[in-house]
Parts: sequence; C-alpha cells; structure tokens
Amino acid sequence: MLLYDYEDLLNNDLIRIYEEPQEEGEIGEFESYEIAPINQGRFNPVGMDLLRQKNQPPKSPPPSYLPSKKDANVEQLEIGTTAVAPGSIKMCLYRYVYIWQRNGRSYWAYLTFVNRRSIAGWRWAGYRWVYFGVDLRSIDSFVCY
Repeated sequence: MLLYDYEDLLNNDLIRIYEEPQEEGEIGEFESYEIAPINQGRFNPVGMDLLRQKNQPPKSPPPSYLPSKKDANVEQLEIGTTAVAPGSIKMCLYRYVYIWQRNGRSYWAYLTFVNRRSIAGWRWAGYRWVYFGVDLRSIDSFVCY
C-alpha cells in the first residue's frame, strides 16, 4: 500500500511516497518525487539554500557495473547484529554506494544524510536519481566507491 504525506504537498516542492511494510517486522521506506510548488510565497529560513545545495543528486549516473556481495571491500552485517553501524556507512557520504537490503532489493545510491537509525540520499531509478530514505536495520550489505 502506498501512502503520501499531505503536509508535504502543502509545504514542499516534493511529495514523499511511503511504502508500508508488507510483513510484520519489515521496515518501511520512502521515495520523494518533485512536483510543482503549491505555496509560492513561503518563508525561506537562513541556511535553507545551503542545505538544498548539499542535498543535490549527483550530476552523472552511477558506475555501469553491479558489484558482487562477495567482493573483498563489501561491508556485511555481522551475525547477531540487528543494524548496520552508522559509523561504517557514514564514510559513504557524498559518494556512490551500492546497497543490498534484507528484503532482496539492491541498488546504487548517493548518500547525503546518515544518523544513528537511518540514511537518506538519492537512489538510482535506472534513468534518474530519486530521493529516498531507509532504516539502517533494513540494510544487509553495502560498498562505497
């Protein structure tokens, strides 16, 4: 089931689409899509332009090859751990990273945000970059380039 955030429609140039977990224990994700601005005369706080500049997608597509989980430099979740350590994936900020999720999904991304529970940035959708976010518990492995 896909949901959208109505407040995003009123306050932003982006609409955030949420994918609810299908099974118990599965973690939800989101992707954002650009829409035409609704609120043309809104307040722009100091620093917002700088934040938007830092959160831009890369200007080119990711590498054309698909890495293997068996590669030596792939960070894998250790047995008994429930989530990727934020410190280990933080080194991938503003770099291309290939992510394998626990649900079998894998994709190229360009990370612009890491905190102790989640990451966000730009996911390659095959022909363009789409803003996304995901919980660190849903990541099985990753490799930075």
